[in-house]
Amino acid sequence: MKELTIERGFQHLIYDSSDGYHFTIDNDCSLVIEYVNDAPLQVEIQATIKADVKATILYLNHTEHKVDTKETYHVKKDASLTVAYSELMLQPLSHHTSVLLEESGAKASVHSATVAKDRVSYDVKIQHLAPYTQGIMENYGIVMKGDFWYFVATGKFVKGAYQRKSHQTT
Repeated sequence: MKELTIERGFQHLIYDSSDGYHFTIDNDCSLVIEYVNDAPLQVEIQATIKADVKATILYLNHTEHKVDTKETYHVKKDASLTVAYSELMLQPLSHHTSVLLEESGAKASVHSATVAKDRVSYDVKIQHLAPYTQGIMENYGIVMKGDFWYFVATGKFVKGAYQRKSHQTT
């Protein structure tokens, strides 16, 4: 897995292999990750959003091959993470996102807009592991006639995660 430190400001990353990335985000930033592939792609991303940081990540996925993704985000004290997916898929998509709100004041917002011609499977989890956390999920999809769309959106609250806020629209 490649280690990357995301700098302050705007960055654009081309994801064209199956090596995987681990991001450390310790400055406010906006990051665009674009999938480019000539064959089926396995995507693995782990990211840590440090305390008091505001991070926005936009994924662009308009590939013509199957894509399997697995993402994990660790959101620290008073940090804010916004993740958005823009996907136009002609081939199957399997997508797994896990957001861990690990410290007080952590916030996450996950949004997706997908138009798919083939089988789509989404599994999005936001876990509230501390008090005063906030998690929002908004997911929209269109599947062509006769195809399959499977979506699981889960908010999990552990003991002691009081005064948390959670909202989901699908």
